[in-house]
Amino acid sequence: MDLLPLIQQILVLLHCFEEWSICYVSDQKNSVAQAIAESVVTWARSQSYVGSGSPLWLDQLIQQEAGD
Repeated sequence: MDLLPLIQQILVLLHCFEEWSICYVSDQKNSVAQAIAESVVTWARSQSYVGSGSPLWLDQLIQQEAGD
C-alpha cells in the first residue's frame, strides 16, 4: 500500500490549522488509544465510544492506566 498520497493529504490539511504538532508515544504509555484502534479494526466499529458509551473492557483499561 502506497501511503505517500495519504501523508501528503494529511500534511495539506494540517496547514489549515494555526498550530499543530505530532508526538510519539510508546504503546505501553498509550494502551487505551491502542486498544480502541485495534477494536475499531477488529470489530469494524462504526460508532464512537464517546457517543455510545464505552464498553466494560475499556473502562477497566482506562482505570488501570490512570493508576499507573
